[in-house]
Amino acid sequence: MGADKIEQAFPLVRELRGDLTLEAWRDYARSYLALKPIDEGHRGIVVAEHAGYLRGLLSYDVLPELFGRKTMAVRDVIVPALPAGQPAARSLLEELFDICQAHRCGSIRIDLTKGMEWLAEEWSDPAGRVFRLPVTCFFSGSRETAPQVPAPRRQQRPRLVSLNP
Repeated sequence: MGADKIEQAFPLVRELRGDLTLEAWRDYARSYLALKPIDEGHRGIVVAEHAGYLRGLLSYDVLPELFGRKTMAVRDVIVPALPAGQPAARSLLEELFDICQAHRCGSIRIDLTKGMEWLAEEWSDPAGRVFRLPVTCFFSGSRETAPQVPAPRRQQRPRLVSLNP
């Protein structure tokens, strides 16, 4: 997508980091959207959009591990709190599953920052019992996994828009 989505996402990103400038956000987003050689992995930014408004955002990197396995590392997660953010949160997670499948990832690691802790209950499934693959959430600066999620609740998903070219 074009630069208009990068700028449209700026107010949402400021919810995570209030001191971020538009210029710094543009530079960061463009670095995530730039094409990389295949051997350097895949990265991107995913947003959930509903009724013309961005409702959630995250950035991810597909990282190689030993023995040819891959893990998706997710950070910069921004979703409004419950209950308004729950459909966007569910949509973002479903999109992560689709990206993982395309890149043959075996697991997802999500680092949640202050204010996004509520997502740990929605997204944690380190044993892969509820979701299609293990999803482990960590709180910023912690090595302890967040609590596991109860069975998923189905709601209407907002439309997803990838900021990748």
